[in-house]
Amino acid sequence: MLKAAFIHIVLLLVFISASGLGNNNTTTAAAIDVCFYVEGDASPVRKTFANSTGVRKFITERHVKVEIHDQPLTKVHKYSFTGMRHVQELIIWDCGVIDVEAGAFQGSLSLRKLDLRGNYLERISTGIFNHLNVIDLNLSYNKVKTIETEAFNPMIFLKKIDLSSNLISNYSPSWFGRKHFLRELHFENNSIGSLPENAFSNVIDTEFALTDIFFSFNTISNIHPETFKGWSRRNAYQKIPH
Repeated sequence: MLKAAFIHIVLLLVFISASGLGNNNTTTAAAIDVCFYVEGDASPVRKTFANSTGVRKFITERHVKVEIHDQPLTKVHKYSFTGMRHVQELIIWDCGVIDVEAGAFQGSLSLRKLDLRGNYLERISTGIFNHLNVIDLNLSYNKVKTIETEAFNPMIFLKKIDLSSNLISNYSPSWFGRKHFLRELHFENNSIGSLPENAFSNVIDTEFALTDIFFSFNTISNIHPETFKGWSRRNAYQKIPH
């Protein structure tokens, strides 16, 4: 009887320990420091927030650039940076971001540069970049392995995209819609082994020609005979290993 009671007490203590009951310490998200820039002033205003959702509430029409660098921001939630009507540049560098929810930047109509380099993104999902007028998108130095079909299709004004230094093993034109303004594609330092037929046909335009593509430091061993179908003298092959 005593032995059974002892076992019961031990099991109860194990349960309490595992469940966290009896522990008065609560886990809270780490605060983040954010830099705000106004037009014509190189010195930022620094402010600390309990989480990313408080950032947009602080932004005024005077702020044109928001920078978050080396802060504990593992997830960019939906509506975190929505409605930034006057912000032209959003930088989230080296923050350990592993996920960006669709709608995180919704309504930021003046945003022209979005820089998410140096994080831990593995998947670029369709819907993340909807309703944005971004012309320069930087996703370099992440852990990207998967890009969903038409992930960049809504970005009709995109001129430059940088996906260098990721873990991409294949290139697919299905990621893009008809990008009439696209000038630069950066895919250096990945694991791409081949380039498919018509790889760039949907990003080549007669008036606004794609001129720079970068695929150096990949493992390309096969280039389809019609990979560059539609390419003209207006375009230039650059840094594709032979």
